[in-house]
Amino acid sequence: MKRIITIFAVLIMVLTVAACNQLQRSDHPDEGYDESLYNENDNPQIGYVGNPVDRNPPNGRNYSKIGFSRQQGKELYNATDGGSVPGPDVYIDRNVLARQISFLTTKLPEVADTTVLVTDDHVFIGLQGKKGSVSDKTKYEAKRTALSLTPRYYKILVTSEAKMKQRLNDIGSKLKQTGNRDVDIEGWIRQLEDGDSGGFDKS
Repeated sequence: MKRIITIFAVLIMVLTVAACNQLQRSDHPDEGYDESLYNENDNPQIGYVGNPVDRNPPNGRNYSKIGFSRQQGKELYNATDGGSVPGPDVYIDRNVLARQISFLTTKLPEVADTTVLVTDDHVFIGLQGKKGSVSDKTKYEAKRTALSLTPRYYKILVTSEAKMKQRLNDIGSKLKQTGNRDVDIEGWIRQLEDGDSGGFDKS
């Protein structure tokens, strides 16, 4: 009899703890949850610019991915983390964005090599031409490419000067070694954003 009572008491405790955890989850959403606008974990066969997969194959079965959402202001929960927030935390994966911009800009006819640095509100693009120089038209197309991928508040700066492109490469190399903890990197980036270094086309 005592054994049954003990088991029953333990069961009640387990159910109580589970209920409290669920309540806590609703009151305090998982703030570590993020949803990148540029997520690389999607199906690699569809949804990417420049992907050779046929968007309208004869069998009609392989469709390009489509995004859709409908929200109402009175909704308190989202379907991603169950938290009491109006939607998922949204952020931009800057490494992924930099790779996408550099990949697409190297497809421009005159461009042989591209270096891209993405901060919280700036995109710096360094271009190297196949024949040395890069025309203003190509720099304009590179800027348009970046604008098509970034939020509107981003400022896009493009250069074809070897010195400035090397500066971007230096920052990237140091980032790989020290991450974002290096004071010099912050200073260099701030100089670029303030225009102290010159060399970038701001048109």
